[in-house]
Amino acid sequence: MSSIRFSLHKSPDDNFQHLILLVRQRPLMHWVLPAVAGRGLSASLERGLLLEAPEVSTPSACIAQGRCQLAYDPAPSTCASLRAALAKGRLLITLSGSDVQGTYSLIRLHATSPAWLLSPATYVPGKRTLAGATGLGSLAPSFRAQTAGLA
Repeated sequence: MSSIRFSLHKSPDDNFQHLILLVRQRPLMHWVLPAVAGRGLSASLERGLLLEAPEVSTPSACIAQGRCQLAYDPAPSTCASLRAALAKGRLLITLSGSDVQGTYSLIRLHATSPAWLLSPATYVPGKRTLAGATGLGSLAPSFRAQTAGLA
């Protein structure tokens, strides 16, 4: 089993969500999802822009938590594999919690930027798609470019 976990928190003073990746119960990465007009806070993750938090102080209200696995890692993910993916600026993670489940891509917008794009993944390398195909041939070119190097 992977020692990597995630927790999703709500800030008590504002409308921010905090996504935190933990290794052995210690925070490794902390992002803030700014409030977007028309979207309430819930125990779900939607497409959005995440910003790296400069400090890893955990907000008090936990709204979801669970296991985290690098989706393209056949063995349980390790701290080293997670650090390598963070350094690359591309993660494809599967979250398995009570309220949040699914595979998400996190892509750093620029090598020196604290901004990351979060989106639910529609394709996981090596996994069967709904149509039963496993190749990239039928995917849109923009998605192929977005997932380049993840396999």
